[in-house]
Amino acid sequence: MTRHRVRVRLASGRDRGSASIEFLGFLPILILVALAAVQLGIAAYAAQQAGTAARAAART
Repeated sequence: MTRHRVRVRLASGRDRGSASIEFLGFLPILILVALAAVQLGIAAYAAQQAGTAARAAART
């Protein structure tokens, strides 16, 4: 029984950093999606401001 426990303990020790490696691999994709969302928000804000400016100019 004790040998089995030691083997399980060693195997789990090797897998301990795999979640952080997977996260580091996924991080650039996550940053790219976040920056694309920010850029889309900026474009929508600019379009809304341009529409508001056009209406204000038409009223003048």
